[in-house]
Amino acid sequence: MTNMLPGYLGRSFGTWFRSPKLDGRVRGAGYILADGTVAKVDLTNWSHRTVPVGAVGYVLEGRNHWSAEVWSVLLDRAIRGVGATPDLAILDAAKAISDEETRERLILNNPEAHLERELSRHDWWGCMSDSFGVEQAADRHMKEVIAPLLTSVPADIVRALWSKHAPMQFSCPV
Repeated sequence: MTNMLPGYLGRSFGTWFRSPKLDGRVRGAGYILADGTVAKVDLTNWSHRTVPVGAVGYVLEGRNHWSAEVWSVLLDRAIRGVGATPDLAILDAAKAISDEETRERLILNNPEAHLERELSRHDWWGCMSDSFGVEQAADRHMKEVIAPLLTSVPADIVRALWSKHAPMQFSCPV
């Protein structure tokens, strides 16, 4: 069994190679390992590829630049970087990840800011969806993310944030 890239990166990388745009414009590609090194990919034998252990992203050579996509576990998504060489593309992606993860940690360490962000992103009408998955996702978000934050923030701030972000049909539980 082959290893997989984290998140959707494996599907993204594989789809990219199977697309018709691989017409000679791309001369190089590689997997980005956790230590920042690149394991080169043989573009002539893509069907027999194996993802190296510890791969966190990939790098591709375009016409005038290299692009790198690296997975951030904290953000649960891929971040892209661009550079003149593979190393510069990886450094660009690493800097972007560092900046975004720093902002995310600031929000996660501030319960009031975290609660405000989650209330502003909540699907308030998910409970009325015809899709069972949408309804379950909204319910899970309320129970697993918002409810614990409601207990960690003072009640007056909770009420103010709730009235700011929740539709008036939803009464504040605090």
